Amino acid sequence: QIAPPLKPEDLADVDAKRFSISTATPTTPRSKPAKGVHFDEPPRGKARQGRQQRRHIQLRSFLHKYGFSEVNSSVIIRGGKDEQDEVFPVHVAAHLGELVMLRYLVAAGADVQQTSGRGFTAQDFVENNLSGPARQMVMEFLQNPTKTSSMGEFVKSTRTRDL
Repeated sequence: QIAPPLKPEDLADVDAKRFSISTATPTTPRSKPAKGVHFDEPPRGKARQGRQQRRHIQLRSFLHKYGFSEVNSSVIIRGGKDEQDEVFPVHVAAHLGELVMLRYLVAAGADVQQTSGRGFTAQDFVENNLSGPARQMVMEFLQNPTKTSSMGEFVKSTRTRDL
């Protein structure tokens, strides 16, 4: 026996906006859905836009947290004994071992070769402040920041390891 075609009012318990309904091909209860019935999935372009928007928000949050206005702007930090230094976002991310943030900064146009007011590079901050696997991963990235990798390699490289 063939089931009657579906109508939007037949889906009162289901969000009708999630379905595109066509009455051209009726279905039996145990058969596959008719070709005209599809779940609306966001196009891949929208998923990519969502990821880019989340990255942008994370980047802006990082910049704001440490007092930067842009990826290539600087702030003056003060140390002990009246010491001060002009640093850039790449220096702070390198100092903290934030590999993902370094990737975001480079993608946004930050210069990993930028020197601080006292002449230190991001690599110098890594050498003086990190150790173990974190140091190795961040140093590898800073030595070749434009290296492209597959999504799988990127995920593996950004997983938290025993730091």
